[in-house]
Amino acid sequence: MTRTQPPQGMFSRAPAEIRKNLGVTQQSFADALGVPVTTYRNWEQGRKVPDPAARSLLTIFDREPEAALRALGIHWSSLLGKDAAETKSG
Repeated sequence: MTRTQPPQGMFSRAPAEIRKNLGVTQQSFADALGVPVTTYRNWEQGRKVPDPAARSLLTIFDREPEAALRALGIHWSSLLGKDAAETKSG
């Protein structure tokens, strides 16, 4: 099986690194990105490459996560779960 590799320099960081830096699950990050979790897992595992719009959104989440959440109308509490959001903010 061959993997679809993104071009060099496509991401400042890999999707998994971005997600882990945010401290969220694959499911919640996929929901925030508006893609099925299976699609997101394929990106993390290198089986598929995100389309240009998804790459842009991943870059924004990497560089300015608060701006991405504001633009999408998502609150940290819904992305992280209530307990995690209280820990992050307090």
